[in-house]
Amino acid sequence: MTGRRSLYLLRHGSSSCNEEGRICGDVEVPLSERGQRQAARAAELLAPCRLDLVLSSPLGRTLDTARRAA
Repeated sequence: MTGRRSLYLLRHGSSSCNEEGRICGDVEVPLSERGQRQAARAAELLAPCRLDLVLSSPLGRTLDTARRAA
């Protein structure tokens, strides 16, 4: 393998459960307004990076975050 490779790990943005101190688990809870801002900021930070592959769980909040980052 030649060249340098990087692995980026990104947690989904905040949801209402997170903000209330509850664990959401696999319950479908969307990103809160704060979580949407966090996902947008993550996308800004990752914009200069070349992402060859993006993996996400099928939950909406994780897909939303991953799509913005990709």
